[in-house]
Amino acid sequence: MSYEIKGYILGFEDTKNVKINEVDELFSTMLDSSNESISFTLVNPYFLREYSFDISPEIRDLLDIKD
Repeated sequence: MSYEIKGYILGFEDTKNVKINEVDELFSTMLDSSNESISFTLVNPYFLREYSFDISPEIRDLLDIKD
């Protein structure tokens, strides 16, 4: 799946589009679409425990989140 970065990733400001590939239910890899030598390992935090958080109105608008 491909995604457009709406803000920036600290230290990777030139990364604008990424692909996310699921490894298993716990891990995924995120690859920079224009430079596949840049990759990140992602962990599904909800697999480890329950989390809740608030998203500021500015970020909700930026990401076009309704609910």
